[in-house]
Amino acid sequence: MTLNSNTWQAGNYVVEYDDSRTGEHIRREYGVSDNAYEDYQYYLKQWYTRNVKYGEE
Repeated sequence: MTLNSNTWQAGNYVVEYDDSRTGEHIRREYGVSDNAYEDYQYYLKQWYTRNVKYGEE
């Protein structure tokens, strides 16, 4: 994993949530932590998402 002054990290990051519109469990994988964290923040604010999780594998 790489860390520089912009806090960019390469690795395997995951955002998971339940979509209440469809009843599906959604799992999105990312190679960059910044992209995953931005999406995590986005899904936290959506009315249709439940059980939003962010993590590293």
